[in-house]
Amino acid sequence: MSLKSRFKLPMLLDGATGTHLYAAGLKSGECVESFVLEHPEVVIELQRSYAKAGSDAVMAPTFGANRVALARYGIIDIAGYNQRLVAISREAVAGTNCLVSGDLSPTGLMIEPVGETAFDEVVSVYAEQAAALAEAGVDYFTAETMMNLKEAEAAVLGIQQVSDLPIAVTVTVDAKGVTLFGNRAEDCLARLTELGVDAFGLNCSMGPAEMLPVMERLAKVATVPLIAKPNAGVIGLDGREEYLSPEVFGEAAEKFLSVGVEILGACCGSGVEHIAAMRRVIDNGQLTMDN
Repeated sequence: MSLKSRFKLPMLLDGATGTHLYAAGLKSGECVESFVLEHPEVVIELQRSYAKAGSDAVMAPTFGANRVALARYGIIDIAGYNQRLVAISREAVAGTNCLVSGDLSPTGLMIEPVGETAFDEVVSVYAEQAAALAEAGVDYFTAETMMNLKEAEAAVLGIQQVSDLPIAVTVTVDAKGVTLFGNRAEDCLARLTELGVDAFGLNCSMGPAEMLPVMERLAKVATVPLIAKPNAGVIGLDGREEYLSPEVFGEAAEKFLSVGVEILGACCGSGVEHIAAMRRVIDNGQLTMDN
């Protein structure tokens, strides 16, 4: 069953997680997943607030819970880590209609011929994590912040080996709509749609104003729901980190919806207020359409 047929659209995702973990004491270079397991109350409180603000889905804190990333910290219990991390999100949204997505990220491996890792090996990394996420009871999968189309393909194929749950993929591009590995967003959309993803979009790396033109281009050719999850954090001309206001995200939500985006959220630097602002726009739009 596809994401579009299973879940009501438009759909509102959550906001940043990492930003809030660092504010809670996570140190640079520390294992994020271990920190979350040691301080589950941080994610429970945050995701409970996102659900209350109107998120239809939250991301389980499993971004780096694959065997390659966890091995850097000497962790081998992939299944246990993923299941415990998903349980934290399940507790956070208990009693609500909020979904929990299994979150998968780039492995950091360089796939042949660019690197030395076989494509099938990367597929197996994703299959292992996806199997654990499915066992833990996620509602669907999200492979996010993908920068290499080849690795995004591996993630999709790995998930499909172990589950028939819906799959969303978001890639990270520059203002021209090109990934770090030189893949055009349109080419990523076409290839991943061919593989059977249920939704596709962009996350991270840019704010809503820079993301909008790329989303407009994608909307002209997309046959699956589109996702927009821009950053709220930016670096000012003086090098200081600045944050876009919730009001900016509310205005952005209206623009994204107008060009055909059906799944919205916010990435780095965002918080509950950004999600609440987007929720108000979505609800007002639905009221307008109903009338």
